[in-house]
Parts: sequence; structure tokens; C-alpha cells
Amino acid sequence: MTIIYGDFGKKENSLTKKINNALKEVPNSTDEETDQKFLLIVDTGTDFKILSDVDLPDFNVMLDIVKFTVLQKAYVFLEENK
Repeated sequence: MTIIYGDFGKKENSLTKKINNALKEVPNSTDEETDQKFLLIVDTGTDFKILSDVDLPDFNVMLDIVKFTVLQKAYVFLEENK
């Protein structure tokens, strides 16, 4: 799994523009023949919206993988920057 950090647009840009900029970092994101699943988490300021096309069992596994990877990379980052 790869975590892509970046400034995908100015704060005044719409969410659509930010997502379109982020998708430029995903190989084959415009290829209709590619089987790529997605999980999008948006902080609306009052709650979180989670959008996905993944079946529920796979969704839970995907969330666990994301959680583990983010925590692991954060730990490595903290260890490297003591």
C-alpha cells in the first residue's frame, strides 16, 4: 500500500478539484478496463462521509490494512526523526 501525501489544491478549491488532482497520482485511474476499488473518507467539518464500492467484508479488511499501514509508517517516521 502506498500513502500519497500532498497538497491537492488550495483550500478554496472544491472537493471535486482536489480529488481529480489526487487521482492523477493513481496509475490507470482513467482506464475503464482497470478493476480498482476505492475508499474515500471526507471530513465535512461536522462528520465523516465514507464512500466506497467495496463489499462489506472486503471493506473491513481494507480499513484494517489502511489503519495498520498508517500506524506503522507513523511509527517509522517518528523513529527516524527523533
